[in-house]
Amino acid sequence: MKEMEKIAGAVKCKLVGRDMEGWEQKLVMSEYKVELMCLAMYDNVYFVSEDLSTSPSLPVHEDIPGSVSHVCLHRTTLWFCPSTHQSALDTMMDQLNELAIKLTPLHVSNLFSGQFCVAKFSEDGGLYRARVTRVGEDKVSVFYVDFGNNEDKDMEELFVLPEDFMNLTPAVAKVETENSVSSELEDKLVGVEVVLRMEEGIGKRLAKFCIEGKEMLCCPEQLRVEVETFPVGMKIEVSVGYVESVRMVWVTPMAKVDGIQASQELVEKVTEVLATQDKLATLASPQIGQMAVARFSEDDMLYRCRVEK
Repeated sequence: MKEMEKIAGAVKCKLVGRDMEGWEQKLVMSEYKVELMCLAMYDNVYFVSEDLSTSPSLPVHEDIPGSVSHVCLHRTTLWFCPSTHQSALDTMMDQLNELAIKLTPLHVSNLFSGQFCVAKFSEDGGLYRARVTRVGEDKVSVFYVDFGNNEDKDMEELFVLPEDFMNLTPAVAKVETENSVSSELEDKLVGVEVVLRMEEGIGKRLAKFCIEGKEMLCCPEQLRVEVETFPVGMKIEVSVGYVESVRMVWVTPMAKVDGIQASQELVEKVTEVLATQDKLATLASPQIGQMAVARFSEDDMLYRCRVEK
């Protein structure tokens, strides 16, 4: 199950947001193998969902009305709420705050990274859905899943999230950019009606934010890559790609070699096209984790790469 940090034996689970009718038949047809999202764990009961989505989808080449709810401190991440999610969010917020005096304080035994909860926001005193991101000695860091903010909270400001509020998909989607968003532009974007349009660029997507038909921000979306992880205790056939040292070897699972070769063929074709251009566009402000293309010193070929420092 997603969000669980360690492998456990049999655990008690409660499926939320689904009628149990037909569930047994589905389990039989899937040989009792299902993928579930772990939303919360209270008193050793895991609340799980079949819905694996963690944010609204942002389709390409469509105008998506909505609003920017937050720009992160490093100014390269915006959180966008589509208008299609706003009504459900407003209703949920009203219901959640009506239950304020009935909410159960979150006990320290139920406090861990990834836990869903309710947190009191410092700026307005309102109650919001949140996820615990770090547990410190004196403070607990939380992420407000429907708005994109982060805060450090005291334990007495955290509450158990009622089951009825668990299964609603977080209302905001993350848009990461290569360019920093200025404070002036943030003031124009946050809290007003905007239209977001995602378009395919060369090797990346472009996020365009418009207000009343006027383009306010057009930024390349920052693409990131996840490092492959291997299951412990299993033999996996691999291809050795690079020996960094006697203690560090880079390998590729054989199941993915065909895909790597296809990518290399694509890079070679792109290289031929770029050879006819005057020059490549220089990466002005590289960010750690950002994907790019670099020329390898040993063969002078272009390869996909990731900025590490």
